[in-house]
Amino acid sequence: MLADNMSQLAWTASPRGQVQWYNERWYAYTGATLEAMVALGWRSVVH
Repeated sequence: MLADNMSQLAWTASPRGQVQWYNERWYAYTGATLEAMVALGWRSVVH
């Protein structure tokens, strides 16, 4: 996906707000895994 090559954090979400995808920069910046993000949600890494 093209968004994996940009330096900004990017994600997609369903109309109900459930995040479905994060770009590689998100994982590099947060140190989180997909499994952690699914279990804990994005608010767990955003202060």
